[in-house]
Amino acid sequence: MTRTAARVLLRIGIGLLIMSLLIRPAIKTPHGMMGDNFAIIACLALIATAALGIRFAPDDGAGPKRGRE
Repeated sequence: MTRTAARVLLRIGIGLLIMSLLIRPAIKTPHGMMGDNFAIIACLALIATAALGIRFAPDDGAGPKRGRE
């Protein structure tokens, strides 16, 4: 379950990063650029966190099987 959540977060982070980079040329004010810089940094942090989650999370199928014995 944790790897699946990490994969979803990775896809969300990549999507948000692409959207931020596409919107960036339309921003004219310095405060807007600073906010966009923060958004890009947050997207990169989300992508890095998700990549670490995929790398170090336990396997989804690992663990004792629950069922009839």
